Amino acid sequence: MRAGIARHKITPPVGVDLTGYVGRAGSSTGVHDDLYAAALVLDDGAVRVGVIAVDIIGVNMEQDAALRREISTATGIAPQNLMIACSHTHSGPAVGVLRQCGTPDEAAVRRLWSQIVAVAKEAAAELVDARLSHTHAESELAWNRREWVIERKVQQSPTSGVVTDPTSEALLIEMDGRQPVMIFNYACHGVVMGGENLSISADWIGAARNALESSGKVGTAMFLQGCCGNINPRWRGTFEEVKHAGESVAQPLLAALASAKPIDNPKIKVAWKDVDLPFMGLPPEEELEQEISFRRGELEKAQAEGAGVVQLQVHRAMLGWAEDALKMANDSGGPKAVKVPLQAISVGGLAFATLPGEAFCEYGLAFRKMTSAEVMPVGYANGNIGYIPTAEAYKEGGYEVDNAIRYYAEKMIGPESEGIIMDAMKELLAEVG
Repeated sequence: MRAGIARHKITPPVGVDLTGYVGRAGSSTGVHDDLYAAALVLDDGAVRVGVIAVDIIGVNMEQDAALRREISTATGIAPQNLMIACSHTHSGPAVGVLRQCGTPDEAAVRRLWSQIVAVAKEAAAELVDARLSHTHAESELAWNRREWVIERKVQQSPTSGVVTDPTSEALLIEMDGRQPVMIFNYACHGVVMGGENLSISADWIGAARNALESSGKVGTAMFLQGCCGNINPRWRGTFEEVKHAGESVAQPLLAALASAKPIDNPKIKVAWKDVDLPFMGLPPEEELEQEISFRRGELEKAQAEGAGVVQLQVHRAMLGWAEDALKMANDSGGPKAVKVPLQAISVGGLAFATLPGEAFCEYGLAFRKMTSAEVMPVGYANGNIGYIPTAEAYKEGGYEVDNAIRYYAEKMIGPESEGIIMDAMKELLAEVG
């Protein structure tokens, strides 16, 4: 096995809008901690892959496709052998993924895309001999934010609103002449800091990286976000809590390094499959017209009354969604499905399984049971279509099912999507097993 590593600071200029929350009081006012893009290239002599980890909320499918083409051209790595994964920090720059959740600075976004391509190119430029090992631990950081389903008695299964994925996985890469690299993975939203925060930050992910790297055992730590669509951090609100949250993931992993198992036959296998996830239908045109009229009226009233920025931005976002949805309805109802990529990459007995969106943690738990290999479920990877709930969640309702898509796009994927994803990922993991 040969490996290459590179990391570039991608902290945007102070003054850019942050994203992840609707209705922040203003643009960013400072930097609490830097944001990074890191790339790891692995080559077993027959197959080469690139893993790129970026401290932003996500990229949409068009952005991912453009980045993939540029990175492939710059590195020579096949497009389907690239994993482009985002940490999903809610204290990073607006990049155009969410409606009315910050206005992207076009110059800063162009510079960001260039930085991501550059870091991948640098990682691929010089590969050295490497040895791989794997370990895992558990953290108590994760909390299922849909616990309300129990209180409202709409819980569809004993685990709904309760289950989390406590496992943190780590791949350690010891490279000749360089400090060890760790890819670590855990499922938890990057939202210790709330919408009132105006400081640029990688949130708990950055604090976990700092704890790993300051230990003297890890030179560069790269984070791959798990399936955390329904998972928030247990502790929230201050940068002291950010540090505590990060350490709650990092410290168990550091303790587990002593029991890391070498990957003796680190052959790389890659499998990729595009699947069509069916959309649910749009509301009737009359209902959309009523929503437009209502939101316009509420927005005018809120402006006249001097309402807060959150209330104003919510009305603007919902108005924008209704207007776009009506245009789509008038245009034969828009697409019937969305094509999304699923990817599995195995390195010896460790497999990465990716989903392009905010997948519920149940997906990651299911992926782990599909193979005898150790599995790192990776959400927000190779694009982001919005939330990917379980089928049972549609019966329960709630933000992730009913409302979040209005910030992302016009149409929500349907409950059949779970079965399609599970069947396809089982095939992919068997192919790379």
